[in-house]
Amino acid sequence: MAVIGPEGDAIVDGYVTTTDNFCEKEGLICEKVDENFIKDRWSYFLPCENCYGRFSKKFNGYISVRNLVKACQSVAEKNGVKRFFEVAKGITKEANGCYKIDLENGHAISSKKIVVACGSFTNFYNLLPGKKQLDLQLIGHTVLKFELDEEAVVKMADMPSMIYKPKLDASYIYILPPIRYPNGKTYLKIGHVVRPNFQYKDELGTPLETLSDVQKWYCQEDYPNARKYFKRHFKMMYPDVEPVSEELDFCVMALTTSGKQMIGFVEENFLVAAGGNGKSAKFGLQIGKICADSVVRGEWDCDLLDPEDFKTSSLTHSGTDSEIHIKIRGEKGVVSSRIDNSGHDDFQAGHTDNFELSLGDVGRITGVELVTHGGDAFLFNWVSVRSSVDTDTTYFYNVNRNWLSRDTDEGVAMVTLQSQGDKTYIVSPRTGTVTHAGSSNVGLSMVLEGSSGKRAYTSYLDPKEGSFEEGVLDNFELRNMPDLGSVTCVTLEAAESDAWYFDVIAVEEDGGSAVLFPNTYRKFLSSDSSEGITSMRLCA
Repeated sequence: MAVIGPEGDAIVDGYVTTTDNFCEKEGLICEKVDENFIKDRWSYFLPCENCYGRFSKKFNGYISVRNLVKACQSVAEKNGVKRFFEVAKGITKEANGCYKIDLENGHAISSKKIVVACGSFTNFYNLLPGKKQLDLQLIGHTVLKFELDEEAVVKMADMPSMIYKPKLDASYIYILPPIRYPNGKTYLKIGHVVRPNFQYKDELGTPLETLSDVQKWYCQEDYPNARKYFKRHFKMMYPDVEPVSEELDFCVMALTTSGKQMIGFVEENFLVAAGGNGKSAKFGLQIGKICADSVVRGEWDCDLLDPEDFKTSSLTHSGTDSEIHIKIRGEKGVVSSRIDNSGHDDFQAGHTDNFELSLGDVGRITGVELVTHGGDAFLFNWVSVRSSVDTDTTYFYNVNRNWLSRDTDEGVAMVTLQSQGDKTYIVSPRTGTVTHAGSSNVGLSMVLEGSSGKRAYTSYLDPKEGSFEEGVLDNFELRNMPDLGSVTCVTLEAAESDAWYFDVIAVEEDGGSAVLFPNTYRKFLSSDSSEGITSMRLCA
């Protein structure tokens, strides 16, 4: 797998940082890619100027969805599963508690337990109880397959699967190597990488709303704008390769606002999985296992997701041994509980703690309160909450940076938190390379201002590795923020004295283009006035 794009691009830098961290954690070899590397290894590929990236030979490949589905069907049939090749037109609950599935051919099937995993068709045909509708954004999507002759296939035999960010392009693309299809032809496929909340241009695809929209999308013969877009990039990337023909394929993707899959019970014995966000082929087997295990047991059966996550600050003395309680507010009421993992030292500085609580249904979660029952002061950055009913994770930030403590000289006994909105922003500061630019404890927080007149407030932003390292680009994903419109200004504030110097900060709405805020002050940030300045306001 290769990740390649222009140096200094926030999207590419984020991919590279993630790849480096993963390879270091797993002890994998990940080669650094530059223009000379590409020229020596893949001479047929012409990247943009000043491109760089990473390449891992061990984790290079692709998933054949066609063969994956075939294998799953084979295993299912060997274990006694009967398949019905019919369209389900509706699901109703009968008096005996079973579910009746009406088929298009007039027949019906009865079942005690149901899993609906219908992708982009989930909200159609009255499949969900009470005519419920999931919050899904349907996008008509396109990919273009370029047929290659045998000479090109041989020349490009060592080509890896690739994520590539063209220069001066807000979106980025994926490329699969030459693959022989059942019709005997060999194609190189190019598609667009989907990101949550991305504002689609007409050339890439289009939002869809009704069943008729989806059917027409699949049945159309051509989409000239997409064909032109992919052909332009193919010609730029492979100038010496002349395709034999092109074939445009259509699909529909179901996107969620969080960018994560929706998996959960909508009522007893009725589970729904939807919102693949263009990644279901990667996770399909695990999603299927989660659904099957959960619906058989009648309750959530997966340790991948936890209802409550707490991020304790990395600031000095921010951890605590005090007893902490949480109160969760929702549209249907309020529930509360002590949060504690028995036998585990919770709430240590810089750690994220996960708690699974068995509480009543409060409906859509709107706010949380944290209460301490001790005098040992505790500072946390954020709390994220999800439930089996409200499956979207909601983030609540300690924007006032309040310390929790019964000792009034140390902090406050209770902190109330509210969601700021539904938008996600990516903030990417690049630490400078001047002497002593890095910092292990600057206590950085930010306020983002937008053209809408609204402001977004962060808690303390702690790098994953615990410090801002010289020359390193860090990425912070800020969820549940207000809709700022265009980000116009950023205010930075330091709460600690370990001075930090940055070159630039990039801010982007998830899926959009980045707005850059250079360090026009040319100064360090620090709470110690002899080391730098405490606050900076930067405007685009």
